[in-house]
Amino acid sequence: MGARRGGPKKRDVNNLWATKLAALAADLAQNQNYKLGDLLAVELLQNDQKERQHWYDEIAKYSAVDRGLIESAVKLALADANNPIPIHFEWKKNAPNGGITIETQGNPTTQINVTINNDKYAAPDD
Repeated sequence: MGARRGGPKKRDVNNLWATKLAALAADLAQNQNYKLGDLLAVELLQNDQKERQHWYDEIAKYSAVDRGLIESAVKLALADANNPIPIHFEWKKNAPNGGITIETQGNPTTQINVTINNDKYAAPDD
């Protein structure tokens, strides 16, 4: 499927999660109707309506099941606004399960890794 154009870059997605966990957790606490893509749209694409719409158009290509898996991972990561869990997104060719794989590390969870099959869903640009 190849890389897509527009919207956040891979490094932007992961940098945001690495540097703004508390802000994202606060955003989620205020947004009870969260759907996949909302937090990044608010934080990265706030003033660019065209890019924001492109981001949502790309997310709409994900199956409902796969969107639900990622949303669940995000909600788990940000459930405790005082102690959010780091989350990392990776797009890989030939990823297992054909779509989305969620892996948690530690007990209690100290890291969440989301692997997205790049054969099924376009990755953000590098």
